[in-house]
Amino acid sequence: MKKTIIISAFLTVFGFVPQAIAQSSILATLHHDGGIKTFYGTNALVEANKVADDGDVITLSSGTFLAPADAITKAVTLRGAGMEFDTLNNVEPTLIDGSLLLDIPESATNKFILEAVDLSDSVRYCGTLKNPQFIKCRMGYITYGKAGNNRIIDAQILHCIISEELYLCSNSSATLVNCYIRDPYSHDDKTSNFEFQNCVLYMVNPGEMQSSIIRNSIIVHVNGGMNTYNGKTEYYALAPTTIAYNCVGVWTREWSYKDSPVSCLFVFQTNTTNIEMPRGPICTSIFKDWDFYYVVSNSLGRALENFKETRLELAESFKTKYLGSDGTELGIYGGNLPFDAISTNPRITKCEVDGKTTSDGKLSVKVEVNGQK
Repeated sequence: MKKTIIISAFLTVFGFVPQAIAQSSILATLHHDGGIKTFYGTNALVEANKVADDGDVITLSSGTFLAPADAITKAVTLRGAGMEFDTLNNVEPTLIDGSLLLDIPESATNKFILEAVDLSDSVRYCGTLKNPQFIKCRMGYITYGKAGNNRIIDAQILHCIISEELYLCSNSSATLVNCYIRDPYSHDDKTSNFEFQNCVLYMVNPGEMQSSIIRNSIIVHVNGGMNTYNGKTEYYALAPTTIAYNCVGVWTREWSYKDSPVSCLFVFQTNTTNIEMPRGPICTSIFKDWDFYYVVSNSLGRALENFKETRLELAESFKTKYLGSDGTELGIYGGNLPFDAISTNPRITKCEVDGKTTSDGKLSVKVEVNGQK
């Protein structure tokens, strides 16, 4: 849906708006107590963050914004136009250049929400971050932000791509639904835990993810030593405190050559931590348009960065073979909330302000909003 809104407003200062502002289409709008304040240019997010309060909503247009150098200390909703280009509505993504440092008091009654942005670096949490939500975002890391006692409690992560690492400190927890994640890591096997539903996990060392439950998901295991070898079967184990239900996975070896097998299929048994794989040349990829040789020969650590072009989508022949407990396909395109990178929120894609007011003191502002209701 595309709307063009014309707003006529009385100008109270000087009777004009500088032309540089009038021509800018990179903007952040701060919604506070029923009022709206607008900031322009690449520093718009920085400026909005300085004056934001708990419960405020900061809406970012398409374009590139500098991340605030100072920590975000208020529980705000930070919402962009999308983490990817929306071809249907012709909406460019919102890019945030840098990291977001979250230092929100544990006593905050509102939730911090980050939605529909492509973050070039990471989200880093300080102290105790309670009940944050990350929705349809791409980022490198979610991890701690400073030395000392840090934890993230009951984080809800939906339709996100985390391309480097998701790190839980002690006494932390997170639920991930229909996400791509590289290297989820639990610091403490007694006090921190993940719950994964219909995810794709890209793991160098599965034993480092503790106290977790994985359901209806796909695991790509990279390298990794085998615990037992009897000439026919190889094993590796998840941590004793992690259990997988209805999952399927692929094992890759970085040192394999193109003419040698570089992938093996294996299926997790229900309620198990010991992963059994048949030994031998099982080279069929379960994923559509996914070249394992390309993955292992071109920086395993950055593999998820390629998801702008390549999705870990099951090949057609496997969509009915590997089913979750609800009867839908395993991975991020199954379950009740199949993965979709496109934001469904209305998005400001253009803002035009006349260079001066009319003779009766009014100012014409044209705002273009794109997206669904």
